[in-house]
Amino acid sequence: MSDNFMQEQVTVLMEWWEVDGREGTMYFPCDEFTAQQAAEAYEFPQAIDSITRRTGYGARLSAPGYLDCTDWTVCDTEEEARETLRELFGDDDDDDDDDDDESAEYDDFLSSLGSHVDGTEGEAE
Repeated sequence: MSDNFMQEQVTVLMEWWEVDGREGTMYFPCDEFTAQQAAEAYEFPQAIDSITRRTGYGARLSAPGYLDCTDWTVCDTEEEARETLRELFGDDDDDDDDDDDESAEYDDFLSSLGSHVDGTEGEAE
């Protein structure tokens, strides 16, 4: 994932607000948010079931130099955090092979169409 636009970001062991509700669970770093701010930042504050404080390693994908990033997920170990990123977002190095396969399938499809693709068949002279 290191050669790509979105890169792994895993924090040190730290404190998080875990906001759980009908729309899922979101995490906010305690050193940047109060419990109230975390509740207000939750996508649907009226749908919150609980806010708890927990310790863990935060993990997300982030685009250095840009505002693009995924939501945080928090895990008990650094290894678990990295594995969770791979499970959620895949390992882009593995995806390169898939792209090649899809490209070959597309080329085969175009070849099967023959001259219909270039638009020359059936044109008036």
